[in-house]
Amino acid sequence: MLRLALLHIKESLNDYLNSKETTDDDMVVLDNVAKIESWNDSKAEELKDKIIISLVNVEEEKTLRNGQTTTPLNGSNVWTHNPVVHLNLYVLFCAHSDNYEFSLKYLSRVVTFFQKKNVFTPANSPGLDASIEKMIFDLNTVNMEQLNQLWGVLGGRYIPSVLYKMRMIALMEPPETMASVVTSIQDNEASL
Repeated sequence: MLRLALLHIKESLNDYLNSKETTDDDMVVLDNVAKIESWNDSKAEELKDKIIISLVNVEEEKTLRNGQTTTPLNGSNVWTHNPVVHLNLYVLFCAHSDNYEFSLKYLSRVVTFFQKKNVFTPANSPGLDASIEKMIFDLNTVNMEQLNQLWGVLGGRYIPSVLYKMRMIALMEPPETMASVVTSIQDNEASL
């Protein structure tokens, strides 16, 4: 589901950028920005003048953890399960270019894209997988120390970038075991 969510954002952002630039070239790619220093010349050239989307952190939304552990399936059966796991993803959008003006221009376009539409649901986003209930994007401002730590962990030199927190990705396996619904209680003690 994480892959499907990020691929949808990649395609939506590509469509937005192509409408602004009147081009059909894919400007957005989904790749690990931490590898950028180790890429060979052909891979690095392939990603020049692109927006690179990288997942940099995953956290559980613990406030929503205590959910229902049974779900009714029909009149006589229920599905017992662990609570749904709600995730927050930290997604980094990097403008990879030798041209600094390009980087600034396209980072601005990323910000305006999410300013225009920061909530994605199957109802308002054709092509979004139906298993994804909702994705909410919030700009995540980091201070200089956090930025230094982030790029230190990524092992590379700083690339103009913006970090978004993508909230409320829900993960749950489909039903495997069912149980019957208790409809009546029989008191065997009364007959003694």
